Amino acid sequence: MAGRDAEGNVETYFCSRGGLSDLPALQSIHLTAATGHLPAILEPLSASKHLRSITIQASPYMLPSGYHRDAVAQSILTLARARTSLTLTFLCQMDTCPWPPIPGSEDLTLEEMRDQLLSMLAELREEGRLRFVRYKGVRRQTAMRDTNEIEEF
Repeated sequence: MAGRDAEGNVETYFCSRGGLSDLPALQSIHLTAATGHLPAILEPLSASKHLRSITIQASPYMLPSGYHRDAVAQSILTLARARTSLTLTFLCQMDTCPWPPIPGSEDLTLEEMRDQLLSMLAELREEGRLRFVRYKGVRRQTAMRDTNEIEEF
């Protein structure tokens, strides 16, 4: 997508143009987006009766703090409670962030990020509908990897 809003955000532009609202038959989605925009991106999917899996590209810098963190967790839980077959996967690419954290986010390790998300989404983990996976052999502070194999952590 080539469009951006006045601040240069693709996500805001995407949501303002209807986002995923015209895709009620969507079964699976893989998102790479600024986490603060996830509630607006995911909200139109609440009408989808076919959605079975969401994969969110994740790294330690992506977890926002405070209000945004709660909003992300709430939007995920709302979707998951509406459809008991929905699974959520966080695909983690880096162990640490190679650049300074996004303003409003925390400088977390991968395990700290996972633990915070687990505490907010515990019911999904207990039901076996929440996974955290990462590439094997990830070099710290880079997205370079030696393999396409993934492991749960």
